[in-house]
This record gives sequence, C-alpha cells and structure tokens, in this order.
Amino acid sequence: MIKIFITDAVISKGFESKPAFRFNDNKSKVEFKIGSRVYDKNVKDNHRYINFAVKAFSPLSERIEKMKLKEGSRINIAGKMDEDQWEDNGQKLSRYVISVDILLFILLYNSYTFPQYHRFLLF
Repeated sequence: MIKIFITDAVISKGFESKPAFRFNDNKSKVEFKIGSRVYDKNVKDNHRYINFAVKAFSPLSERIEKMKLKEGSRINIAGKMDEDQWEDNGQKLSRYVISVDILLFILLYNSYTFPQYHRFLLF
C-alpha cells in the first residue's frame, strides 16, 4: 500500500443533494470526499480543486460522527491509497480511495481570539 498525507483539505459537499458523509447501517464505515485547492495557470482563476474519495472504519468512523464534521470542514489526513472494486450491470468498476488512519480536524479562529490553528487529533 502507498502511504498518503494530505494537509489543509476541505470536506466536499455530497453529490446531487446527498449528505457529505455516508455511513453504513451500524456506523462502522463512513465514506466522503475531500477537495484540495491547487494552482493551475491554465484555468480561469488560476486555481482548481482536486477531489479524492475517502473512507474510514471503526472506531474512527464513530469519532467522525461524534465530531459532527460537515462539508467545508478543514482537515489533515494520513492514510493508505486503496482500490475499491465492484460490479454494476455485469461491468467491473473500480476507483482509488484513501483509507484513513489518522484525521486532524482544524478549527480556524479569529486572529484576535487565537492566533494559530486549533487542532483535534483523531486516531
């Protein structure tokens, strides 16, 4: 497996009005997407977002639910690159996904209140 570290990612909103976080029935797995803003001189505003599929398992998935993370929340993550495979109408499909080991939730405070990031580390 390939280890991956992503800093200052933003939790993306759900597709077609679906919730940003998709938990299974017993909350032992959660799936969501993150976006990272990157510089690209070839696009209109010189920036674009790259989105990644992310999944986390218990006990991290339960902690994510308790933290009440939502779309727009800023996080840092460490995990492993993985591949999900499934079949749809007889066609084999796959996608790359990040399986989270560590999640760092970043709260930004007003500079008058707290001059730096305030972070919560979830294992």
